[in-house]
Amino acid sequence: MVTVMDTWIGRSVAELHALYRGGEATPSQIVEECLRRIEASGPLGAYTTVLAETARAEAERLDRRMGEEPMGPLFGVPVAVKELIDVAGAEVGYGSRAFAGRIASADAEAVRRLRAAGAIVVGVTRSPEFGWSLSGRDAASLTPVANPWDPARDPGGSSSGSAVAVATGTACLALGTDTAGSIRMPAALCGVWGFKPTRGAVSDRGVRLLSRSFDHVGPLAGTLSDLRAAHEALGGWPVSPQDAPDPGTVVVAPDDGLHPDHAEALAAAARRFAELGWRVLTEDVAPPEDVVDGYMTMLLHEGARLYADDPGSSVELCTEPVRDMLRLGDGVTDDLYRDARRTVARYRAGLLARLDLGTLLLGAVCPGPPHPSRAATVDTADGPRPFARAVVPWTLPQSIAGLPAVAVPAGRDRDGMPIGLQLSGAPGRDGTVLAAAALIAERDAGTPRRPA
Repeated sequence: MVTVMDTWIGRSVAELHALYRGGEATPSQIVEECLRRIEASGPLGAYTTVLAETARAEAERLDRRMGEEPMGPLFGVPVAVKELIDVAGAEVGYGSRAFAGRIASADAEAVRRLRAAGAIVVGVTRSPEFGWSLSGRDAASLTPVANPWDPARDPGGSSSGSAVAVATGTACLALGTDTAGSIRMPAALCGVWGFKPTRGAVSDRGVRLLSRSFDHVGPLAGTLSDLRAAHEALGGWPVSPQDAPDPGTVVVAPDDGLHPDHAEALAAAARRFAELGWRVLTEDVAPPEDVVDGYMTMLLHEGARLYADDPGSSVELCTEPVRDMLRLGDGVTDDLYRDARRTVARYRAGLLARLDLGTLLLGAVCPGPPHPSRAATVDTADGPRPFARAVVPWTLPQSIAGLPAVAVPAGRDRDGMPIGLQLSGAPGRDGTVLAAAALIAERDAGTPRRPA
């Protein structure tokens, strides 16, 4: 088993570019180091496909451009891509036996944009089947993904492999998708940064969707500056000095049910905002049960319709949980779907009305530390709770309302496991949310580890 014991801050985009400009490294050398790390971290299961040949060819092409100015914003930066997102010429099977052997004919728009900025795709990262899990371990995966901080624990889902890729230094950046927390949760549990942009800010063309209403595409990174660079390259709104927010209002979620170490991290972040002159309020914006039920009804219905639109697939090859999802979705009538949309829309409208341009939401991402792999529960202050139901109150509001939301590394708990906080704001305020995240990030928070 691979151990991941030594601390590694990693090379940020700015540091890589400084090395390139100074002639101290080439893209080919960086890619070779990434490929070595990918091989060493193999037991963690982050990758389905390693694109060694194409990554080396692209790196060699960039080597020949060394010294040319200007370099692209992601020149020579190794990136990894979740297996729900198409990478031309690579096997992208959505984590499902129903699509085993599927070769993507073209890059997804998000991948195209990263390449246009100079990034090098080093591999495709593992996801639960169709992203239909908040865990990194599902029945479809012969090689489940393990948490790099403790391989006996879960890395979170569904952008599991992408979070582990960044945390282990096998890629500087990674792409993920987020329907109900699937970027933010694995980022938090693996101690890295993850960003769910405003709904629609980043194209989902070429992405296997789970829900047309709730899916988002976004980046994961080892540093906040890299997260910003990736977001801009993906076509999100540029982050500028003008985005630095004046003190406004921070609405802090109650710490009910949080593990004590997570509750303390949340309280410390709230104190930091207060010290900087922000008005700090405590308010619960979690969706009530009827809204959660409405969300699930919409998700099931849309997931089943999207699957039915895919030619050449076989339901019989899907795992039982996904077959159950498809059957339940097929059973949602148009009337039930419309009722669910109305219920969810009322909640969304109320939440958006609460969020003026000077208001941010602050909360946890997960209520407790990474849980043992295949466990159905997570430890909270109130004892073990079903994992999905424990997480949803923290991550679902941002998905329903399409808010920009960033998972912020916020230190470690008493057992050395990562703690992640979440900051979100009004739609379109992506730059403000990312700028405000710098106010509460600890300098050494979430420092990734790499295989020895």
